[in-house]
Formats: sequence, structure tokens, C-alpha cells
Amino acid sequence: MNDQKPIIEFKQVSKSYGDVPVLSDVSLSVERGEFITLIGRSGCGKTTFLKLVNALLMPDCGTVRVFGEDVAEADLIGLRRRIGYVIQSVGLFPHMSVRKNVTYIPGLLKRGRRPETAVEPERLLEMVSLERSFLDRYPSELSGGQKQRVGIARALAILPSVLLMDEPFGAVDEITRKQLQDSIRDIHKKLGLTILFITHSIEEALMLGTRVGVFEDHRIVQCDRPEVLLEAPADEFVAELVKGIDRLGMSEQRGRREQIL
Repeated sequence: MNDQKPIIEFKQVSKSYGDVPVLSDVSLSVERGEFITLIGRSGCGKTTFLKLVNALLMPDCGTVRVFGEDVAEADLIGLRRRIGYVIQSVGLFPHMSVRKNVTYIPGLLKRGRRPETAVEPERLLEMVSLERSFLDRYPSELSGGQKQRVGIARALAILPSVLLMDEPFGAVDEITRKQLQDSIRDIHKKLGLTILFITHSIEEALMLGTRVGVFEDHRIVQCDRPEVLLEAPADEFVAELVKGIDRLGMSEQRGRREQIL
């Protein structure tokens, strides 16, 4: 986090779909290398927030800056080459092998030359704890957790500076989910990525995030370190969200998993 400028910055951002407000006067700064988990009710604006980061949407008012540049004035192709995106449904191409899936985006970008940031597919699978033999398999031959790992590998294929993750582990069983959590924590630690991660699980948000952003009423009502959320919730909604969480147990669990990684 040596760069003084935030890698992502929202200043008084609002966004509506027609007459329906989705985000209202949202401000947030994200420093390079942070792991920000985002949680809130369905429809509260979390996915819209991510789409504003990589300029799939533009704000109605306010400013979104990514890599120090206003996205409204940025080269959008250049911007998105530095941002990986992982979604719950994964979206692998069923007719392509794992190898072709994970190299698809670098192939689109290189336009006759190999991108300097491209990573060998064998190395990508190693990052997500899959054996090289998976490269020749097809999505129909993979479990849900394996598909999600391939989706993460594909997002890492050009070594992005920012990784956006929209409920990436929501559709897998609890054991697989914990394995994937450990994998993404390891990737974050080793690569120094800046990660924005949407979840509906407060336990997952507290376990993974260096900070946790809580959405309610179309805005971020609190964005703090997990221990601050637990000890000093900003309002009744946040207090109810963390109610019943074993603070000591959560702290110990985070510590054990950090030691393992």
C-alpha cells in the first residue's frame, strides 16, 4: 500500500435504474492491496457498485476513479484489462477445454502478440490448487467447486491489479466453500491484489475481509475492519447483522487460517 492515491475511489456516487434508486450518495476509498468484502440485503446495490468499478455502468452523479482516473474519461478497454471479474455462475464456455477457457481473455487482448502480463495455464491452475491434468477437461466434467476455481484462474490470466468477485462461492457446499476461501486468501496474500468481494454471509465477510462494507438503504453505512464492526457497529442494522457472532472464536479462526496460509 505504498501508493498514496486510492486504487478505487467513489465520491458521492448515485445510480438509479429508471425511477428506482440503487445507490445514493456513496463515498468510499479503497487502498491498493486491500480485501474489501461487501454485504447487504439483495437489491441493495452491491453488484451495481462492482459494475461501476469496471465501467460496465456509469454513475448518474458523483465520480468513480479507478487507478487514479475518472472512469467517465478513461480508456475502457485499457481499464478492463487491469480488472478481473468472477461471478457466481462462473460462465465457462461449455465447448472449450479448461485450457482454452483460462486463456480465452488473453487471446482476445493480445491481437497478434502475447500480452506481457499473461500467465501460463499450468501456472494458473497451480494458483487455484488444481492439477495440470484438468487443463484437458471440459466444464461438464468438473464439480461446482472445480468450475469456480477455473473461473478464478481465468480472471487471473492477465494478472489484474483489481479482482471483482460477485458471490463467487454462493453455489457450492460448505466444505468446498472453506477450501475456496483459503485459496482466495492465499492468492490475495501472494499476488497483492486489491479484491472487492460480494457475499451474503456475514461470517465469510468477517473471515476474508481486511475491511467489511455494509450496504443498507442504497448506501454504505459502515466500512471497517472486522473487529471494529464486531465491537462498534455503526447503527442498529449493523448491530443486528453481527449479532450472535462469536467475536473471540472469529478472531482465533482468522488467526489459525492466516498461520496456515
